Amino acid sequence: MIGRYLQILSTGPGASVQDRGRPGWQRYGVVNGGAMDRIAFDEGLVLLGNGPDCAALEVSVSALRAVIRGGPARIALTGAVCDARRNGTAMRWCSSQHVETGDELLMRPPSGGAFAYLHVDGGINTAPVLCARATHPRSGIGGLDGRCLRAGDRLPLVAYRQGPCGQVLPEPDHLSQREIRFLWGPHAGLYSARERKMFEATEFRISAQRDRMGARLVSRRPALPPGRGLNGISDAVVRGDIQVAGDGTPTVLLADHQPTGGYPRIATVISADFAACAQLPTGSPFRLVQTDLEHAREALARQREELSRLPEALAPLRRCPSEIGDLLSNQLVGGVASAQDPETWNGFA
Repeated sequence: MIGRYLQILSTGPGASVQDRGRPGWQRYGVVNGGAMDRIAFDEGLVLLGNGPDCAALEVSVSALRAVIRGGPARIALTGAVCDARRNGTAMRWCSSQHVETGDELLMRPPSGGAFAYLHVDGGINTAPVLCARATHPRSGIGGLDGRCLRAGDRLPLVAYRQGPCGQVLPEPDHLSQREIRFLWGPHAGLYSARERKMFEATEFRISAQRDRMGARLVSRRPALPPGRGLNGISDAVVRGDIQVAGDGTPTVLLADHQPTGGYPRIATVISADFAACAQLPTGSPFRLVQTDLEHAREALARQREELSRLPEALAPLRRCPSEIGDLLSNQLVGGVASAQDPETWNGFA
């Protein structure tokens, strides 16, 4: 039936299989979806040498316990940092590591962010739906039976692949970003210059009313007047749109946003800052900073260039021997050098 697999021992709401989503299907009423933090997701692909179509586990508000069955695995941990352990021993974040069959993995809820990722070599091998494995619970497609994960689930994996392991990437900057850039949206004209200025000056916080579809933004004072633009015609919305409900509360639309909407959209988070916005911890203060289209395009091009160069940033994972509970199963020396060969010591006395 299943060869190698990842078995979920326990988890709460919010854990799901995700990949890069389903671009191009919104015209048929199916949103892109996919990983909330594409930066962290791509980091996992690079750490393991996985292909762009590989899927991973996304963990948010609850702890997750899982075990590898049917063979060894290479895993990587990325995204918002959380207390992660292998058989009770802490694991380094933003790194790739080797695990044996039967090893138990624990990921506690993320801190300093909202979404963490567990990647396995070759990816989670659930059946693709509409060219992707991303879970979209509202439509019941993708992942495992189109739903979030629960205890007892078995996620199939491809056969074990030899590849890079014991590597680490620098901690990403976007997890600490507290200024989110935006462009004025198609309905910004419904609000006066004074109201838009107040919107920019407001310190927002991410409400506990958040999920993969959207997050309500709260503030100490009303940022926008209620009741504007409620008789508009529904049209297409995009990831990062900030729509304003009838009570004047803004909501930023996230990866699983609805295909169309009728609420006025005052602004849109630029693509380069979407991952930072999605990772904002609940209750964390932040500000929205207006920019223009030229700078938004430059920021996205710069981010794509940085992501394309991630393989160059890989470095060996250095661990203190006192922290390794299974020294005999680890390779501590990778080679030898001759003291008589200048090519190996390169000038050291």
